Parts: sequence; C-alpha cells; structure tokens
Amino acid sequence: MQAIALRATPWQDSIAFQVEDTGGGIPAHLIATAFEPFRQIRTGSSESGRGTGLGLPISKQLVEVMGGDLLLDSVEGKGTVVSFTLPNLEEPAETAPAPAARAPETADAGRGAARPGRRLLVVEDDDASRYGLKSLLESEGYEVLEASSLAGANEILRSGTPDAVILDITLPDGDGAEWVRLQQKKTPLPFPVLALTGVTADEDRRRIEQSGVRTVLQKPVDIPLLLTSLEESMAVSP
Repeated sequence: MQAIALRATPWQDSIAFQVEDTGGGIPAHLIATAFEPFRQIRTGSSESGRGTGLGLPISKQLVEVMGGDLLLDSVEGKGTVVSFTLPNLEEPAETAPAPAARAPETADAGRGAARPGRRLLVVEDDDASRYGLKSLLESEGYEVLEASSLAGANEILRSGTPDAVILDITLPDGDGAEWVRLQQKKTPLPFPVLALTGVTADEDRRRIEQSGVRTVLQKPVDIPLLLTSLEESMAVSP
C-alpha cells in the first residue's frame, strides 16, 4: 500500500516542508528532467500516466515567487521526497497596539489584500495547474473564478462579467482560440483574454494572436510576466 507523509518544521528563519510518498520513485537519470514542462515520467510497464506534466514546474515557480526553494529527491522502487522552504512570516504579537484606522481606499493596499474590481476567470482543465494559478492570484489579492472547460466558462459568464480571463487554449470541449474568435465575431468581449499555450510553432501562435486575445503566454507560465500582463491588460479598455 502506498502512503504519503507531510511534514513541516522550523528551520532558521524559514519553515521546511516535506512531502514524501512510497510510490515507484524516479530513476536517477530522469530526476534532472522532472521539472521540465510537459514531462511525464513513467516507470515500469504502466501507461496510465495522466495530467500535463506541469505540476512540478508550476509548484517550483510558486515556491520561488514566495521566496523559497524546492528540491526533489527520489529512489526508484522506494519513493520520492519533495522538499521546499518558505519564509517564516510571524504573526504580530497580540499585545502590540492596534494600528490606527486607515481610510477605506488604502485599507486594502498591499500583497494579499482584496483588490476591488479585480475579478478573474481562470479556464484550465488540468486540476494542478488551475489550483496553482488560483492560489497564486488569490495571494496577489484577486478574486478568482474557475472553470475546467469552455462550457463551464460560458456558464460563469452568463451570471457576470470578470475583469479578465486567463484561458488555456487546449481544452477538452474545444479550442480556446476559436472560442474567443467566435465570441468576438458576435460582439467585442468586454474583458481582455490572456491565452496560455504550450504550442511553439509560429503558425499556431499567430492563429491564437489573431483570434482576439490580448496576450499570449507560453507554458510553463512565467509568473512575473503573467502578473504584469494582467495589470497592463486591465488598464486598457478591451
């Protein structure tokens, strides 16, 4: 029976986390490739691998954005340990004097605070990628809605309009670029669309750009570029 253990311990001015499993492990010669995007490492005769191979690359980027580091150690036939550290952000002492009241327009400023008028829709079918993007964006103060398909996105859009959409181009129920093109043909979308794609061919990229999206971002997602592109897109009327 396979098992997973989670550990968290103080270490210097950080907290060290470990996620350990007793699965099949990774051969030593493949460990260096584990953080390559779209890489699925399979061992043995099983061909049941699932997902896009973006879980580890996105996790590593998230940890690094938060000021930490992520490492992988694995032994074939025994299991894998993923370790990462994050800065230890101590809560202020309860005896500290209460801060002076701030004006409403500045009370929400800063990382992690709510940003009025900053509601995003993330459309991504891979659960790990969608969760990673949602967690990152919420830590930046955005309100995040999520969908795993174009049908799910249409359902959400019928009940409200977000300030921006982050759209994976390859979805189980259709092509994201074609969806944007058809939407734009009916009436210009009232929000910018940032497309996420793993394609590298110039022809495919031009097709996506010409569909009506505001920005095309290559997977694995460059987090600082994503955040900058979001702010720039929302600062300009669609």
